[in-house]
Amino acid sequence: MTCQPSKPFGRPREWDRDQIAHDLIEWAKRDDSINLNAFCCTREPPLDPCKLSNWAKEDDYFRQVFRATKSFLAVRREQWLTTEKLHQAAYNRTSKVYDVFEKEEAREEYAYQKEIDAKVGKEINQNANVDVKERLDATLNQLSELQSSLIIAKSKIKSDEKS
Repeated sequence: MTCQPSKPFGRPREWDRDQIAHDLIEWAKRDDSINLNAFCCTREPPLDPCKLSNWAKEDDYFRQVFRATKSFLAVRREQWLTTEKLHQAAYNRTSKVYDVFEKEEAREEYAYQKEIDAKVGKEINQNANVDVKERLDATLNQLSELQSSLIIAKSKIKSDEKS
């Protein structure tokens, strides 16, 4: 059995995560909510956006709320895009931040591309190795022919000197 301290150790929390999680969902349901930074900077005092990401990594409940919030925003951002309230470039820059499906698709595509690049790179290396080997063999053959010619030339010089 473990002992639970009556008071947490260390510096007290500056923020109530459960309250922020509740506020985050309520904020995400609003029709004008499209960007997590807006939630952070409209709080008093302003909330460091990194805290949201860190809390999502540390706390399962907050992670679920954070993902749900992103889903609300992803839907709204896409709606705004189709009604031209949001510019295509702004949507494209950050769509993977909010849309989990797009993010997963991008990861799969990236992994597939890396796999193809690795295969192509391996083939290129093999082809390059064959090409390098062929050039090396040709160079060694030339060197061998030159050595043979040198030996023949030296023996002719010696035979000419004797005669």
